[in-house]
Amino acid sequence: MNHHPKGGRCDACAKRLDDCSHLPFHTMPVHRQDGADVVVICTQFVLASSTAERGKPFLNPRRGRRV
Repeated sequence: MNHHPKGGRCDACAKRLDDCSHLPFHTMPVHRQDGADVVVICTQFVLASSTAERGKPFLNPRRGRRV
């Protein structure tokens, strides 16, 4: 199974520019499952302090590159 965080939360996270690939996504609460893909609710999520910070590019932990 491939566990990855819910993308909308990554967009709004204060840590969205950090590399989160080391986080234990397999232990986080499941948001939904589609075949072998499991979308989880990240327990390390921290809401960005302002709306100006939200929506900036973030590092996709699944692919290790900016999207």
